[in-house]
Amino acid sequence: MKGTSGGGRSRPSTPGATPSRRLHRMTLRSDTRAAKKAGAAHQDNHDYESGDFHDSTISYGDFDIRDESAKMLAMIPPKGLSCLVGLYNEGNTCYLNSCIQCLVHTMPLAASILNGNATLSSNPAGTVLAGSKSFQRRSFSMECGSELAPRRLSEANLITREFRDLLTRMWSSLCPPYSVASASAFLRSLQSWDSQFAGYHQQDAQEAMRSILDGLHESLNRVKSRHYTDIYREYESRPEDELAGITWNYHKSLNDSIIQDIFCGQLQSSIECSVCKKKSHCFDPFLDLSLPLPDQQSGASSLLGSRMGSKWGVSISDCLSLFVAPEALSGHDRYKCSTCKVPQLSTKKLSIYRAPPILVLHLKRFHGSGSFSFRKNDTPVSYPLEGLDLTDYLAATPRRQYYPHGARYDLYAVCNHSGSLGYGHYTAQCKDADGLWYSFNDSSVSTLSEPSIVSSSAYILFYQLRCA
Repeated sequence: MKGTSGGGRSRPSTPGATPSRRLHRMTLRSDTRAAKKAGAAHQDNHDYESGDFHDSTISYGDFDIRDESAKMLAMIPPKGLSCLVGLYNEGNTCYLNSCIQCLVHTMPLAASILNGNATLSSNPAGTVLAGSKSFQRRSFSMECGSELAPRRLSEANLITREFRDLLTRMWSSLCPPYSVASASAFLRSLQSWDSQFAGYHQQDAQEAMRSILDGLHESLNRVKSRHYTDIYREYESRPEDELAGITWNYHKSLNDSIIQDIFCGQLQSSIECSVCKKKSHCFDPFLDLSLPLPDQQSGASSLLGSRMGSKWGVSISDCLSLFVAPEALSGHDRYKCSTCKVPQLSTKKLSIYRAPPILVLHLKRFHGSGSFSFRKNDTPVSYPLEGLDLTDYLAATPRRQYYPHGARYDLYAVCNHSGSLGYGHYTAQCKDADGLWYSFNDSSVSTLSEPSIVSSSAYILFYQLRCA
């Protein structure tokens, strides 16, 4: 969505950030969801009363972002375990198998479940990961303001329990290396949680990953009840760095789970009026980033220069540069300036304010070409195995204060898609606990010297923040 124009106050949006569907509805947009009720947003061990978002974290200066990430990333599965288990194709379920392999090789997530760190006494869904029989009855206590109905909470519990059981089996010594497991029970729980995955049609791996993380988050959310307020109505005039802390605190008052701890980052969207030069800022959480992929045939971006015609295609840095490139808002997309009081020509710019411990990059290879048809962009994309640096894409304050030596990431998993939209196949390449790379093609598991660093099939890249 571009900056809105016309009647009513508007503010910048952050397209390309791809939080889960439910989390997207819970971002801080006054134009997407009416505030339910002003007041406190209660969380176990934390009380967020109206006006306290500013007081509790004025900025990120109260703690070290890198130290916070390091604590999460330090978690590893128990020693001696590996996860070299294939998954049966239950009928066009390669999309799910590849997604599962990437998630179970996300070490902080695997460790949180295997080590029991996700079972918190303050967590109303903690009994799910503890294996309690109370799951069958209902492990959530409903309070006024809770987001999900009891039936949906039960479905969220189910997908979490089945994911725990599948992950535990895959990491267990009972499943020897190169054996095969079934994800059929987990598939049924996903179909119950999200009806778009009903049946055995080919699906999109990124959509599956979003839905899985959505269900896990809802089940493991430490927040028992949610109360919504329009943060921007009260705090929009605050300095941008202060506003970043306020909006992040508000988001965490509604969403606090291991999924948020591991995958969630924060995007900044800024719009500058070309007439009065006033800048407006908004901040939104994200679980992954959908990056534009230049079309080689159209020469979509001058940022890429002569690289567009090379056999190496483009780099992931090129895609990130396109993602944060300034965008002119004109015509019907003009932004209504709060100072000028009328829609004006303006420029929008995205940047990453808070880098997540686990960075998930989705390459937008599929796009509509008119008449409800889609086509795939097979442009080869190069990406580093180690040292992907986000410094150039960070907002000014975090770049200067929190990542003075760079925010570098190392690759640990790739979800690949080969073929066309309707007749494609998904596979995964993952780095196991032994530090070696393996290829996962449904039930087949094989060793890799190292994954390809240039690929026309790479679809989702999984990076872990380097904290040392």
